[in-house]
This record gives sequence, structure tokens and C-alpha cells, in this order.
Amino acid sequence: MRSVVEVNTTKLKDWEYEKEYRALLTPFLIDLKDHLSRKCVYDFDSLNGLIFGIKTPVAEKMKAISIVKALCKAHNRNSFNFYQARYNLTANKITHHLIDVSLEC
Repeated sequence: MRSVVEVNTTKLKDWEYEKEYRALLTPFLIDLKDHLSRKCVYDFDSLNGLIFGIKTPVAEKMKAISIVKALCKAHNRNSFNFYQARYNLTANKITHHLIDVSLEC
């Protein structure tokens, strides 16, 4: 059986092409009870897009899109990519497809 750290830090072959970083917050270093202690700081302008997972609920997608729209406006960005992950039965792997989302408010 794989360890929790291994599962959370190892990419599946379907996602190997991505250039991403992962951060693991552990209760050994900080108190995670307070939601403010779980917030991470990043450079929004370094993000190209967001891939919604296969099981992401529609309400969560809408919430994320709304947040990203506000961030795009605050950062004077006119483009940001949204993708939906799907399981491709023919190829037997996870693929993602661009979602047409307007950044206009």
C-alpha cells in the first residue's frame, strides 16, 4: 500500500506533462483548524488555467469561475483557461477539454 505522501506527490501518467507544484499542509508543522492557516500565497499571473476534476460539483465550478473572474479583473487579465477532466473510455485514460467561459462580467 502506498503512503499518503507518495499518493499526494506522485503524478499519474495522464498528468505527467503538467508543470505543477504541490504543497502539502501537515498538522505537524501548523495548526490547520483555523481556515486562515490553510491559505497559501501564489502569483496569480503565473497561472494559465484551472482543470476541474471529474467529480467536481457544478456549484463548486461556478464558485471557482466567479473567483477567477474577479482575480482576472483585479490583475487586468483578459484570458484564463478552464478545462473539464473526463475519463475517455476509448483511450482508457483521463483527458481534459477546454470549457468556453467568458471572462466578461
